[in-house]
Amino acid sequence: MLDLWNHSLKGGLRCIEGKCMHLSDFFNCRQVNDGKSFMWEGINFILVRMPHIMTGYHDIVSYGLLIHPRQNEENVVFISTDTQFHPQLITRIASTADHIFHDCETSKYKSMVHAHYKDLLTLPASIRKKMWLYHYQPNPDQNFKKDGFRGFVQKGQEFIF
Repeated sequence: MLDLWNHSLKGGLRCIEGKCMHLSDFFNCRQVNDGKSFMWEGINFILVRMPHIMTGYHDIVSYGLLIHPRQNEENVVFISTDTQFHPQLITRIASTADHIFHDCETSKYKSMVHAHYKDLLTLPASIRKKMWLYHYQPNPDQNFKKDGFRGFVQKGQEFIF
């Protein structure tokens, strides 16, 4: 939690109207360890450690969420958050998840920070048919229907599971 405060949030939230602020002034933080779960509004959320920026010196991870709705194991949802392409991890998650929301670059050049559309195309059709793509560049020209994905998430689009 301190990394989040010291390396991201503190820059814009440290001083408010002349008062020095702390993370606890904004949030009631409770640590959840890798692979552990928490309940909110009767929904079970499991943290999934995802590779974001891997340098070998100071790796930065993000955490995806595996969401188990109230007493309904048939609509398990996974949200990748910011992640690099990691086919083994997505394959493992896809064995549990019914719906996958995955970040997806659509630019000509890969940044190596996010999963790229061309990489996601290498996943089996059985996984692609579960995937909604988000975090893409404006006006993607890829044909998600032909390629077997569920679609590109549109601004304001709602999903009910």
